[in-house]
This record gives sequence, structure tokens and C-alpha cells, in this order.
Amino acid sequence: MGSILDGDDAWLTGYLEAQVQVTRTDPAVDMVFPDGLFFGKTTLAGRRTMEFSPADGKISFLRVLSGEVTVGYCALVRARS
Repeated sequence: MGSILDGDDAWLTGYLEAQVQVTRTDPAVDMVFPDGLFFGKTTLAGRRTMEFSPADGKISFLRVLSGEVTVGYCALVRARS
């Protein structure tokens, strides 16, 4: 099985567990997504992705699909049947 991350991506220890915990704690939460941190040899190193694409207002799956809200990295979306 291949990696789910590109070569220029990394998850901090506990990252996925923290996202899962949010959905377990609050059943009303349907989507969790993080801010990203630029690192490595770039002039953006140390800056956060939300500086460039802030997630303003109410965040919903429909607003993400329509492009009103940008989810840059690794959204965890609750499946409902």
C-alpha cells in the first residue's frame, strides 16, 4: 500500500487521532480539517495556510463543494447512512 501523503507533506504525531477525537466528542461535527504549516526550504516556512485561504463564516460541506470555503489539507468527513 502506498503512502497517502506526498513527499512534501508530513503529519505531526497524534494528528489523525486529534481529528477523530473531535468527531467522537461532538456528534454534530461532520467535518474536521486542519490548518497547514509550511516547512522546508521555502520563503513561506513557518507560515500557516489559513493566512492565504482563511475559512471564514459557517463551514459546511456544500460551501466546500461550491468553492466558498477552501479546505487545503486532509479533511476528515463523517459518513452518514
